[in-house]
Amino acid sequence: MAIVDVDVEPGVDVETREEARLRFVEDFGLLFEEAGAPRMAGRMLAYLLICDPPYQTAGQLTTALSASKASISTMGRYLTQLGLAERYSRPGDRRDYLRVGQGSWSMLLRVRLTQAQAMRRLAERGLTLTRRTRPLPSEPLEDLRDLYVAIEAHWQEITHDYERLVAARHGLVAVGG
Repeated sequence: MAIVDVDVEPGVDVETREEARLRFVEDFGLLFEEAGAPRMAGRMLAYLLICDPPYQTAGQLTTALSASKASISTMGRYLTQLGLAERYSRPGDRRDYLRVGQGSWSMLLRVRLTQAQAMRRLAERGLTLTRRTRPLPSEPLEDLRDLYVAIEAHWQEITHDYERLVAARHGLVAVGG
């Protein structure tokens, strides 16, 4: 599925800006779906990334995304369980809101790292089993283990680099340090 790049300059009419926002939400949802996640979860996350204010009630999300209350509720729980969104409340307001979770992207990277570690360990278990029953090593299992050894190392590096960049943007550390 091709994603259409739409840049909207300041001063462009509201209708064009709204079309670009809707396109962003839909494209984000498509990418989420291509990654194996529900499209609606991607649409919700995208909307929460660009909406003003940056937190929304289930009713607001239902209206903005033309979605059912059940879908919004289910996908809200899904995003919360992934650590990509969090429930939020405002003082004096009894309604619950949803917003992009603080530290969501670090959490996502850490989940992927944990998954890579689990797959590496599983491949190692498979190798242990085949060593007991076969005279020659299992090349596909060795390849799988080696792949996840490499992925694990790179995810650790990516996570560290990302968290350092975020900290630098917030003035907590110097970039390159």
